[in-house]
Amino acid sequence: MNRLLRLTLCLAGGVLGCHSARITAKEEPVELEQHCVFEKLAPACRTLGGYYETGRFVPRDLTKAAFFYERGCRLGDDRLCVTLGEEYARGERIRKDGAFAVELFQIACNGPGGRESTYSGCTHLGVQYLNGEGVEKNESRAASLFEGACSGGFLEGCYWRAVVLEKGQGVAKDPAASSPLYDRACSGKVAQACTARAAQLRMAGQPEAAAEKFRQGCTAGDPSACQAVGEPAARAETKSNPPDAPFAAQVPANDQRSCEQGVASACVTLVQLLQQTQTGADNPQTMAALEKSCDQKVAGVCSGLGRIFLEGMGTTRDRARAAAFFQKGCDAGSAASCTNLGVLYEQGEGVPKKVASAAKLYQQSCDAGDGAGCHNLGTLLLAGKGLAKQPEKALPLFKKACDSKLGLACYQLGWMYQHGDTVPKDSARAMELYRAGCEQGAQKACAAVSSH
Repeated sequence: MNRLLRLTLCLAGGVLGCHSARITAKEEPVELEQHCVFEKLAPACRTLGGYYETGRFVPRDLTKAAFFYERGCRLGDDRLCVTLGEEYARGERIRKDGAFAVELFQIACNGPGGRESTYSGCTHLGVQYLNGEGVEKNESRAASLFEGACSGGFLEGCYWRAVVLEKGQGVAKDPAASSPLYDRACSGKVAQACTARAAQLRMAGQPEAAAEKFRQGCTAGDPSACQAVGEPAARAETKSNPPDAPFAAQVPANDQRSCEQGVASACVTLVQLLQQTQTGADNPQTMAALEKSCDQKVAGVCSGLGRIFLEGMGTTRDRARAAAFFQKGCDAGSAASCTNLGVLYEQGEGVPKKVASAAKLYQQSCDAGDGAGCHNLGTLLLAGKGLAKQPEKALPLFKKACDSKLGLACYQLGWMYQHGDTVPKDSARAMELYRAGCEQGAQKACAAVSSH
């Protein structure tokens, strides 16, 4: 429930949504605004909002980001409604407005049944009713919303359904009925559910089962669960955790101290936090711990550090340092790092301009399953940019990238079918691909759909 705009920013390169996002073709802000405001294309609003949130291609402006996200929400992007609603509910980066958060959650909740964003909106709306934030407190209404979301398979809805059942809020108190719901949500990595179920098991005199749930909650990201497993009583509760075992060897606590002690998962969490908050990158102690983790081939840390210096998140932009971290991440097995490093070589930023080196890196990341690498290599081959023009080799690359749900690749593939470039002309197939690209957020694909 406590997530930043993580569902909205992958295409735009938004750092809060995709900690190891790949770089693809730039879509011009002026064109995006035209598509968002006048042609009413929600994916364009989402992408432009991401630009303003991250300061990519435009000056960073959270007010403008919120404006374009809201417009995308009202044009039918339920995910934007939810994530923007979370921002207004918390009020950490934009002014807190509980009533407006309720309005946004209601829009999402009114969406088509069967969509995760719909059930997520209903769950968030239920929390507002449960706490009386931005709306008159109504526990019965909250319980009903949680039940509907859980019935639709949204596991955070199941967690909140369990909460109200255990406490008797808006429904008859039934702790026994809450237990399987906590278990179900915990199995889907809803951290709070694991911790709540662990507390029940501990009260029931089942310390080993409780410790296991706490461990699951810790792994899923609940610091309180990590602390619980670190308590002396809990350390002795399972045979696999001898009492004299060092805490760091048992549970990777998600904090700087654990990262400094060499816990890789804590370093990954820490670098993600720096990207989310865009602060802390100027702290020598923090950076020393993260750089040490990267040197130990923790790919996620290297990739995250590369993004921090590429975008200047809480520090000065430094493309050369970004390239160095992406190189280490690529060597450690991060396909996204290979793609990002390839873009720097293609553009000659932070490293000498070498299109051949970029192509090699794109091929490496594509082979590892990164759709952006496939797309970028296909673009070079299609245009003959620094390489021999080979559109017949670009075609399967675009197809692979489109299959990985990269909207720009679907658009490019559709363009080839529409114009009979390397493939037989097929307008129907082109339109299918444009629709697929639009669904993945490529505004060019949406524009192609609307023009036919």
